[in-house]
Amino acid sequence: MSTYRPLSDELSGVSPPPTSFGITPTATFFSCVANLANTILGSGLLGLPGAFAGAGSLTGTILLIVAALGSANGLRLLSLCAAKVGYDEPTSFYSIANRAHPASTNAIDFAVAIKCFGVATSYLIIIADMMVDVMKYFAGDDSSWAERWIWVVAGTACATSLSFFKTLDALKFTSAIAIVFVVTLTTVIVIYASGAIDPCERQVWEEYGPTCKGDVEAAKPLGDTLTKLSTFVFAYTCHQNIFSVCNEISDRSQRAIDAVIATAISAGLALYLVVAWAGYETFGDYVQNDILKNYPKNALVTTMRVFVALLVIFSYPLQLDPSRRCLTTLLNKLRRGGRPEPPLSNDGTNMEKESLNSVNSSGYA
Repeated sequence: MSTYRPLSDELSGVSPPPTSFGITPTATFFSCVANLANTILGSGLLGLPGAFAGAGSLTGTILLIVAALGSANGLRLLSLCAAKVGYDEPTSFYSIANRAHPASTNAIDFAVAIKCFGVATSYLIIIADMMVDVMKYFAGDDSSWAERWIWVVAGTACATSLSFFKTLDALKFTSAIAIVFVVTLTTVIVIYASGAIDPCERQVWEEYGPTCKGDVEAAKPLGDTLTKLSTFVFAYTCHQNIFSVCNEISDRSQRAIDAVIATAISAGLALYLVVAWAGYETFGDYVQNDILKNYPKNALVTTMRVFVALLVIFSYPLQLDPSRRCLTTLLNKLRRGGRPEPPLSNDGTNMEKESLNSVNSSGYA
């Protein structure tokens, strides 16, 4: 059975004794930060300048910081729950909810599964959006390669192939590459903001006049700000993977997990602020919800679209993994007639099966 651990043991910074439940806790600090940061950073980055246009640069900055602090606090609370329950069996939303409020376990698993599956599905739409524009640039609007269904199928095939690993640690290299894509995209946005490359080059701004830049304001009316609030709140969504981080990290001390959380959230906040400020300063109120649509249709911006498509392909498994785990828990419980899955023994096998095998070998069954 899983036992509760005193929080004082975890807060002291001393790692608990290693346990085995089918997952060897060997993930490094770099691996955990890369996976958590990749879960945070995604295509939503492109919408932050538009969120600043709705809220104002000062208000937007405050909201990004407040959301980062709230997200970090939520991650830490979940990690403390994992430490309290202990690691004799894998920690998950189910195992935590089963101790805090057993009646809600199904609802929580279902909510996490649907949420993550929905986000993963939206990634396929983003892949199609990006690659259709890429194909139109290189092959023309009438190209058969500009059909959306082709890229939905291709994106599904590529993303799904990365989604069968047993641990998140196996995705550390794709997560690191995805972060490189984000940094590259951020750099391009900053270069355009600096004026080194003309952001209005060959653009036709019939609606706005001869300039592609609107007004830049520090604050906007409350109603406009509230319409963009969800963009800031959901910018740091990564909580579905914190239990996998706690299960897999080699140093399970609270100090080490706090460092992972702080590093991932800080990296996200820094990149978000740079992109939001640079993009908003470039186009002002004229910035669109996808800032790439504001830029000229040239080879550089088209390459950035390819990077965004690859970014969401590498992020897809980080959404599908928690969805798969929650659905597996629900299906196992359904298969067992509503009874929860029995705990795992130290060698990762089912304790109930061990008991049955013992009875069978004794000749009583």
